Amino acid sequence: MIEKIFFLLLFSFPAWAMPTKTLIKVNYHAGDIRYIHKNNPVVCSQNKKGSVILGCARDKKQVSMQVDCGKRLILVDVFSKDREIEIHSDLAKNSCEYNEVLDHEMTHMDLHAEALENILNQGMNNIVDAFNAQFKKGKGCRAATEAAQKAFDKFVAKYQKEDRRINQEFDRDDADSVLQNCKTPPKVRMSYKTPDIRYVPVKRAECAHKKIQCSLKNGKQHCEPIKMLSCTDMPVGFKTEIKTYLGLIDVSVLVPEITTKILSRYPANSCEYKELKNFELSVIDETESALYDFMEEAEPALKKAYNEALQKEYSGQELVDSVKAVLQEHIQETTRKIERTETVFRPVTERELQNLCAGK
Repeated sequence: MIEKIFFLLLFSFPAWAMPTKTLIKVNYHAGDIRYIHKNNPVVCSQNKKGSVILGCARDKKQVSMQVDCGKRLILVDVFSKDREIEIHSDLAKNSCEYNEVLDHEMTHMDLHAEALENILNQGMNNIVDAFNAQFKKGKGCRAATEAAQKAFDKFVAKYQKEDRRINQEFDRDDADSVLQNCKTPPKVRMSYKTPDIRYVPVKRAECAHKKIQCSLKNGKQHCEPIKMLSCTDMPVGFKTEIKTYLGLIDVSVLVPEITTKILSRYPANSCEYKELKNFELSVIDETESALYDFMEEAEPALKKAYNEALQKEYSGQELVDSVKAVLQEHIQETTRKIERTETVFRPVTERELQNLCAGK
């Protein structure tokens, strides 16, 4: 169905030999709305800088005017065409979040008609006054129509400006609105994918966490790198994404690769190589144990922080900051555990390796 709204305005027309009234009629034609629910992210023409855009209402305006001098009729048609409402595909249909955004975007559509109403009387008065003034001067229909057209062009520009103003004033941060009105319970997703281990023969075993050995010489502390027979690079990182409009906290433990370096003088089938490999695997296992502890302990703590922020009606950014602060505490504790692991697992010395393989 196409919505059509009529605005009828009557203005006096005192010109000679003409009807005493000029009729100006405004028709507002609102086309059918097309609904889109498949895109992520939503691209909107409205100015929502720095905000999360979960929905968008679009339309195109076409405004025209016709003048019938014989009937003293000025007809203005305002067409709202290509009307679309797009909702972010993350929001499930019929959910509280979806309906909250949909209601907001439907109001944007209604505001297009409201913007027209806001300037209608003044704009139509100006058109009719310009039209009548030419007849009073005896200029005739053509001159009156041209004058009305100039006033009409100013009306169109003013209408478009008012339309932008009223819709921008109504705009908001979608995520904050959904957060406060839906209060979606938090969901925490913790993930860690163990990467493959790459074994690399090297002439010198050097890794990012190079161990240092210190001793006192002549009353002064002297430190130097420990000569290691093997070592493992296992870079650990954390990635966090918080979508407050879904109550989602997504935390990923990132270990892009594990590289174990073993001195090349130990052949892959030798006892020494196997012992060093097993030693490094035990270091990796202990590091992974710390990561699994992190995921198990952080999940309830993050949910608690999120729920407390909801109860205190924090804004979206305040909630995110609160949750990230709790997460950072757990990350720091996990980092300390990993560092302690490197201390506990003292590198195997050459003498120890010889004793382990003696008689094998």
